[in-house]
Amino acid sequence: MTTIKEAMEGHFASKSDLVELQKAINTGASSAGDIIEPEIDPQLQNMVVKKYPFYSYLNSLGRVTGTRSNKPAFLKKVSGGAGGFISEGGTLTSATDSVYDLLTGTMTTWNFQLEITDQMIMGSQDSIVDIYDQEIQDGLEAHLGDIDRAILTGESGGNNPVGLSTLITTNTDNFGGTDEITDKFQLDSMCDTIMDAGGMPSALVTSSNVKSQLEDVLYPNVNAPLIPRTEMAFGFQVTRYDSPAGEIPIIVDPALAGGSDDEQILFVDYSTVMLKYLMEPRVIDLAKTKLTTPSVLASFQSFMCRAENFNGKIYGIKTKT
Repeated sequence: MTTIKEAMEGHFASKSDLVELQKAINTGASSAGDIIEPEIDPQLQNMVVKKYPFYSYLNSLGRVTGTRSNKPAFLKKVSGGAGGFISEGGTLTSATDSVYDLLTGTMTTWNFQLEITDQMIMGSQDSIVDIYDQEIQDGLEAHLGDIDRAILTGESGGNNPVGLSTLITTNTDNFGGTDEITDKFQLDSMCDTIMDAGGMPSALVTSSNVKSQLEDVLYPNVNAPLIPRTEMAFGFQVTRYDSPAGEIPIIVDPALAGGSDDEQILFVDYSTVMLKYLMEPRVIDLAKTKLTTPSVLASFQSFMCRAENFNGKIYGIKTKT
């Protein structure tokens, strides 16, 4: 069996070669020896859903896809048509066209440097540990962590994707850091607001602190093992919230761990968000200029939300102590 390290040895790409490699990705041309798609170790794969649950949730619903454009576009619906009841043979309701804005997603670049000395590689025993493969696995996990955090909390103005916490501006409720979640109606009211706008809440995403508050409110007299749960993905069960839109999962994501008295809950309509990869994480060899094996694990991706007003946010929630 050929290891990733063995497959990569002897293939070094110059800057001009990298241009050709990018063409190969988009056209299917045959320069596959210069670029390698690593596989996630099964043990890491089993942990992905627990460590990066929001990314896993979107992926399980088909919201993580590929694209062939570095400017992926989508239609944002601004207003819809109108209709109504009329009498038999009555005049048709006047026409009102739907209005859309054509928006373009911003492609972002992520990278993770991989450079190990030739001495280290030659002196290690593959039968014990494949150092290069281990570094690649560390890079893949770093990628998932960075993407998960960015699509939830990424701020505008940087090189990262802008996350939902920043994008959601219409349906918000600020607790000012003085109040915890104390009543189910606080959640139901936000869901109703989203549904009135045309959205459909499919999940709550929050921190472990707020999840504890929610369980106290939703299931005050229920022992932990008996708290109603729902399957989110891959057999992973999470606490369930019986919302006005039906039963939806409460996803606890480490990326939303807030500061003191600055917790938040995101109400997500999964149909409005999408993560598109122009290039999923790939190992690309770099030119060899010293006695090391230099390469980079890189990806190109764009995160889009076509209707932020179909989502919601409660923030400034007091930290439970």
